[in-house]
Amino acid sequence: MEHLIDAHCHYNRDAFSAYTGNCEFICNATTEDDWRPIMSAAAMDSRIHPAIGLHPWYWEHAMAGWADRMRQILVENPHLMVGEIGLDNARLDIRVQAKVFRAQYMMASELGRTVHVHCVHAWNLLQKICSTIPLPPAIVVHRFTASQEFLVALRKRFDNRIYYSFRDINNERMNKLMQAVPASRLLVESDDFAPRPDKIMALLSQIAYARGCSISQISEIIYNNTLRVISNGQIKENQDVIG
Repeated sequence: MEHLIDAHCHYNRDAFSAYTGNCEFICNATTEDDWRPIMSAAAMDSRIHPAIGLHPWYWEHAMAGWADRMRQILVENPHLMVGEIGLDNARLDIRVQAKVFRAQYMMASELGRTVHVHCVHAWNLLQKICSTIPLPPAIVVHRFTASQEFLVALRKRFDNRIYYSFRDINNERMNKLMQAVPASRLLVESDDFAPRPDKIMALLSQIAYARGCSISQISEIIYNNTLRVISNGQIKENQDVIG
């Protein structure tokens, strides 16, 4: 039986309480209201791996003092990851987004936490901000859809700290982009508010077919990649992987 793990989804109490399967999930927060429910769920269910942060779509809902509260929670909970944070140039107020992103990315760097990043049409700004801050142990670019050019630039900037999470591989461009990513950097995700092991299994099947390996092989590789992300980069990488 393949190891299934969803590298990026969001928490819904009813949906996750009803789920009885073995798939594991990294559940990302979008607002401060999500932080405690996700942490509580993870404390009761070992399949849930929590990340807290402010999503770039919802920064305007943040209450004064959010950064101090977030830092305190992270200090008190060394297993917590940072996410979902990011930059979205399709939304207004990218300058405010950049300030909120920078503050959270810096927390991840200073506290040694994996960071889960949302980036839409803002790759140059992302690299500019990150170039001024020491690298956190692992960076997950969720729902990765950038160009091959940016893939090269990101690999050069972040080296072996960066992971690329795919939600859809539904056209030739995305298939080529996925195949350009080293197997040791691949993750898969549903980006859903409910457990979707069917989506994860479908992605594993697509990747296995495209890369000429078995589903079991790619499942094990991606599962181990995701464990390194969850462990804040503390698990050593297995170099014996499919290219």
